[in-house]
Amino acid sequence: IIFALLCLPSFAASLSLPLSADSCKIRAISLDVTGTLVATKEPVVKSYADAAHWAKLPDPPTQDEMKKGFKIAFKQRCFESPCYGGVEGIAGREWWRETVASVLHHAKPDAKVSEQDFDRYFRRVYQHFGSPAGYEVLDDAKNLLESQSTSELLLGITSNTPTRHMESVLPMLDIHNH
Repeated sequence: IIFALLCLPSFAASLSLPLSADSCKIRAISLDVTGTLVATKEPVVKSYADAAHWAKLPDPPTQDEMKKGFKIAFKQRCFESPCYGGVEGIAGREWWRETVASVLHHAKPDAKVSEQDFDRYFRRVYQHFGSPAGYEVLDDAKNLLESQSTSELLLGITSNTPTRHMESVLPMLDIHNH
């Protein structure tokens, strides 16, 4: 928005800034990751419920129960521990471990899940969302990235998603070199 304002002649003049065609040329675009470049292949709660069945959790939560649990747990965790644990300095994996445990608790408050069963379940969920199995590149994003491959325009990402998206998921989806 500030860049756009600087390109308005009246605004630039009020700040005594010289205005030229080159000063208003867009040189870079920053994109968000989730929802702009990639999306989950299926609803998150379906992946969580499928992982519960795969891990053979006793009395696994339904998708509806997972939806309720995820909504409560994710909101609570983001409030208590913002930026996926970055504010506290905890690793993203640990943040997600605590979040997934909270999802299960809120989905089935009376369920008894052993540490071993939870470890197996968490590994499945965490690995799923750290791999191309969990995401797809959005068609319009793919088209944009391909159209900019010969451009002088600098593309970047600005995101609040976990670091592993940038380090693992984007390279595995082959969209990290644009």
